[in-house]
Amino acid sequence: MPLANQLDAFYTAYSNYIIINYSSFLISFVSGGVIDMLFPVKSRTPYVPQAIGTDAFKYLGLHCASGSLSWDFKSAVKAALKTGQPVSVELKLCAKPYMGFERFSLHWTPLKDEVGAVAWVVLTLGNDQRL
Repeated sequence: MPLANQLDAFYTAYSNYIIINYSSFLISFVSGGVIDMLFPVKSRTPYVPQAIGTDAFKYLGLHCASGSLSWDFKSAVKAALKTGQPVSVELKLCAKPYMGFERFSLHWTPLKDEVGAVAWVVLTLGNDQRL
């Protein structure tokens, strides 16, 4: 793969991320790549909440095909993070520029504090079609 394509792939893969507080699952930071990429499904409401301070699952639910996340999805993610393990799951999200649903791989990576307890979670959104 040419160097320019490698750089584009690397940037795309790691520029779309969300930082989540593990104890509350509230979003603490959203990269510009995520904000520019996702489009809320429920855009008919007059108020679209800011990502910061919003529950991570609720935020993803605003952008997913079904309008909310299943109990199985949430429990699989929480169970893996509880044991300090990363987890990858797929989800269809509404994405710009065409406002259509695309399949994303969501990679949830726990970040541990000095005593080894999970304190933060980095959620990266990967999509092969966007490389």
